Amino acid sequence: MADDFPDISIDFFASPQRGMATLQRKGNLLRSTDKAVTNAMKFTSGGSDTIDITRYDAFAFIFGNGIKALMQAFRHHRTVDMQGKVKARHLISRPAASAVATGMLARSMAVSIGKLIHEVLPAPLFIVSTPTPTSAVAADNQLWKDAALLRPIMLDLLRQSIDALQAELPFTFIHQPEETIIKGFTDPAYSKGSMQLSQTSREHHDDEPHHMNARYGALMMTELVRTFPAGAPR
Repeated sequence: MADDFPDISIDFFASPQRGMATLQRKGNLLRSTDKAVTNAMKFTSGGSDTIDITRYDAFAFIFGNGIKALMQAFRHHRTVDMQGKVKARHLISRPAASAVATGMLARSMAVSIGKLIHEVLPAPLFIVSTPTPTSAVAADNQLWKDAALLRPIMLDLLRQSIDALQAELPFTFIHQPEETIIKGFTDPAYSKGSMQLSQTSREHHDDEPHHMNARYGALMMTELVRTFPAGAPR
């Protein structure tokens, strides 16, 4: 990726699960008091356990936002047009579904940390969609049996929630490219060979549906860089 974008320098900070939710702002720094989180940040960034907000021209987040999160949210409560092979336990109205989707994004780690950053400077913010799982997730999970039916509905709810929050916190959302989707699921070619977030650098097993590989990462990074405004600092 460095050869493809020689004028861009990127630092990665990550922690398993919801570790980054522990970040707090102290002056210009984002830091965590959780030792496991600071260790993970050091490992993924190459040595830094804090984020100096003033060092960066833009920030991108991948924190569980997208189709996957919405599918989980509507596993029991669905609108009439969400009814497919799996019947909902409770029917809700479309306005109620929209309110749920908007509330989820408003309370997300990405938006929370984005607000901390904007307390210091108005840097461009990008929220990158968490990848949709591969079809292996449907083998023992009824939730995903209607993935092809639900995907366009969830995308519409997601777009509405993005629009609703722009006045509160301006950001650009990077959607998963449709070219990576097959019948509502991510093409397994983008999953095989994915790596665990650990110092052992072990691969996930082939049927692990939630994590994507370097090919997918490069594609999403390209989508992100293409979204940068022309002439913006790099």
